[in-house]
Amino acid sequence: MEKELEFKEIINIIQNHRQNAYRKINEELVMMYYEIGQYLSKKLMLVNMEKVQFQKLQTKSKNNIQL
Repeated sequence: MEKELEFKEIINIIQNHRQNAYRKINEELVMMYYEIGQYLSKKLMLVNMEKVQFQKLQTKSKNNIQL
């Protein structure tokens, strides 16, 4: 009976640390996805800014040609 209790305690220790490991992994995954999202947002913002500037230059050059 005593050995069965010791074995159950060992199983509890393993399960507790396994759960802690899963939490840590999930935290890292969340941080990774957040960082990827930030990176992509910045890249999209830069692409959109370049697109707007290109369109402004196109409009300006068309206006200059028509004059």
